[in-house]
Amino acid sequence: MSDDELAYVLATTTHETAFKMQPIKEMGSPAYFATKRYAPDWIGRGLIQITWKYNYVKFGIQNNPDSALTWPVALDIAFRGMIFGMFTGKKLADYIKPSKVPDYVGARRIINGTDRAKLIAGYALAYQDALKQAKQGV
Repeated sequence: MSDDELAYVLATTTHETAFKMQPIKEMGSPAYFATKRYAPDWIGRGLIQITWKYNYVKFGIQNNPDSALTWPVALDIAFRGMIFGMFTGKKLADYIKPSKVPDYVGARRIINGTDRAKLIAGYALAYQDALKQAKQGV
């Protein structure tokens, strides 16, 4: 995985976990969840908030949805999902290519259309810079 790809995975995780950077359950009030057809069984869980039964089936955790809250499963879902396009059919390689400027705004389509795409792209740029500085020993 390239640093540009890792920067986007970290940026997405930052957003999807509300800056907690650990696997979480989808947050919301009872009124919020009442509007969600996937609730209560298939609410968002993990580093990437997977929802709906078919996504839990896709990752093989439909019999134990809360396993998405464990580090091994949450990491597997985040990385495998983004690398292989398991969330929306779009994958990291569609937007982040060697020797090209990463399309961090477009990369939001890997997870959730264009929701908060520019915001998350900003996080990715910050992570990209941090990774570059770390390699330079700054």
